Amino acid sequence: SRSKILEKNFQIYIITSDNGLHGIELWNIRQSIDKPSFKLSTQCDIIDICLTQDYLCLLADNQIRLYKWT
Repeated sequence: SRSKILEKNFQIYIITSDNGLHGIELWNIRQSIDKPSFKLSTQCDIIDICLTQDYLCLLADNQIRLYKWT
């Protein structure tokens, strides 16, 4: 598992793939009331993708296992 990361004004979310080999960190970069958006980064490189909270939950339900909410 990865260490809990706490930064002021940021919420870090840590998820892991089903096989446990790949970690993905998602953190909130800007929060709106109706549609929070997230920035996705992998261990290899940073991919600028905004995910709605619903899509993040869909990913967690279908492709990955939610590992830790910080």
